[in-house]
Amino acid sequence: MTLRRLRSTNQPQAINRIAFGVLWLATGLSITLAALPGTPGSVSLAQSQSGGVDSPALGVEAARAAADRILAAVKSRDANLRYSQFSEELKAVSSPSMVATTMRVQPKLLS
Repeated sequence: MTLRRLRSTNQPQAINRIAFGVLWLATGLSITLAALPGTPGSVSLAQSQSGGVDSPALGVEAARAAADRILAAVKSRDANLRYSQFSEELKAVSSPSMVATTMRVQPKLLS
């Protein structure tokens, strides 16, 4: 499926898949960086994986609200807003200009 096809046809499912992909990518980056040895989040992640009770970091409503904020930033293509949502670990290896560059090459999120 090409970008031209996504733009020329009115397929809400395709746009939803793109939105889900962007959200998945953002979440994956945050989790990956937290798991790196020596990062502040690595101890709590290792403890939560090693045993005991597996409790989600966020409740359903908090996760939904966070996803809505991420999607709003991506939809508006506001690199500074999206960068401000990053964890401190991700901010250390990124910049607003890097986020802006990534946003320019991604398809526009309509809804």
